[in-house]
Amino acid sequence: MGVGDAHCQRADAGRVMAASGVVRPSLPGGPGSAYGIDLDRVGPTEPVVTRLRRRVQGRYPLDAFGGDPLLEDAMEPALSALSTFVVEGEERIPEIGAATFVVRRRPGPGDPLIVRSMIRAVRRRRARIVGYPDLPPVGPILRRLGYVRFKGEDLAVCLRSGHLAIVPLGSSLRSDKVGSASVPVLWGAIGFPIIPVVVRGGYAGPLGLPVGPHRITVGAPLDLDLIPRDPLSAAELGASAREAVQALLDDTA
Repeated sequence: MGVGDAHCQRADAGRVMAASGVVRPSLPGGPGSAYGIDLDRVGPTEPVVTRLRRRVQGRYPLDAFGGDPLLEDAMEPALSALSTFVVEGEERIPEIGAATFVVRRRPGPGDPLIVRSMIRAVRRRRARIVGYPDLPPVGPILRRLGYVRFKGEDLAVCLRSGHLAIVPLGSSLRSDKVGSASVPVLWGAIGFPIIPVVVRGGYAGPLGLPVGPHRITVGAPLDLDLIPRDPLSAAELGASAREAVQALLDDTA
């Protein structure tokens, strides 16, 4: 299957079926915590009564984009009940620090969601999905669930804060081709690791949610010498990111 062992993972908020899924404490210099909740790392699941008490007392954190980690944690079991996945190249997922995962996207929202669940299971870290319709009521709801706007400046702030981000490519109707990369968004990732990811298998269920077994391949970080805020560097990054995801898709066919 290429580099790295393939491990059968289940996107479960409470447990991970792999040695790499051990819960790790927050590390100094990370994105921080509030009300005892780490904004980057997933901790042990709190009892329902404790979570309700937090809501009533207003003792729950929001990140800089309005993301609600406790709400995200509460929604994760519903997604994990629908999907399982096998991961190849999980050693390329950073244990600490920021990185951008450029993801092949099939029609629907499923691929970024299953990649976020995979990162959560393998590294016990939260990842922000870049891109949501900025329209009420969908936009505010997705923002609470860890989405950020499809803008380069938002991606840059997310990464400078030490978080992981998932940037989907444009959707493609052909199973053997990937969509285009958004250069105005990806410029925000210059200076941070950029990692291509391909999701295969499964299908879109209710509301486009990922259902069934998936195979996820995590590629090697791009090796580019780029200049921040340089238009040519941004264009090079967009082309290189698309080519890397396409090559990964071709290799795993």
